[in-house]
Amino acid sequence: MKNLKKILLVMILFLMVGCGSNAKLKENVEKMEISSEGINGYAVDLRIYGSTNNTRVNESLRIFNSGNKDYKIEKNIFDIDNFIQEITYIRDGEIYTKGKEDKYILSTSRVYYSKPHLYLEGVNNLKTVDKGSKVENQPNLTEYQVEFQDEVIEEILKDIEIVIPIEKNVKGKVQINKEGYVYRVIYQFETITVNALFYQINNVSNIDFPEEIIY
Repeated sequence: MKNLKKILLVMILFLMVGCGSNAKLKENVEKMEISSEGINGYAVDLRIYGSTNNTRVNESLRIFNSGNKDYKIEKNIFDIDNFIQEITYIRDGEIYTKGKEDKYILSTSRVYYSKPHLYLEGVNNLKTVDKGSKVENQPNLTEYQVEFQDEVIEEILKDIEIVIPIEKNVKGKVQINKEGYVYRVIYQFETITVNALFYQINNVSNIDFPEEIIY
């Protein structure tokens, strides 16, 4: 009977620590909310690497989010001899891609990586989270080991151009900086890593659109 009480006590303490950390991380995500009372925007350095379907993957993107309505998506493409940067703009829900004569034109094509908030949303939907610890050689960062809810993983995979099989019980890491903002979220799939680093927080008040989009 005493052993049973000890086991129950340990389980309760474990749940209290996990729930407390989870609530804390929700506060950090709320701090990233774009609104008149919150921040004006942020940028995401998104790296996707590993392998899927026997193919090596190494995606590199930068996504700028201004006011949750204007976006600039920079996709970096590397090959042996060249570096190519494909840029897509979204302004008030309208998509612009480069057309003839290097001018941006309206497009009806599907745009991937246009929902950077999803990579934050994973932090709002956690199954488990540990109590956190300082990152080695980066004392201004606190890192949490987490497991994400399956539903949010499905939504994230829809936003990614690469076909990654849907997995259950995806684990990862969340890093919070000293100001309380979400600094990095890592989603660790079986053979693919999705690494989203947030920067220029509250410093993306507008997107520098090409003149053909503005006029």
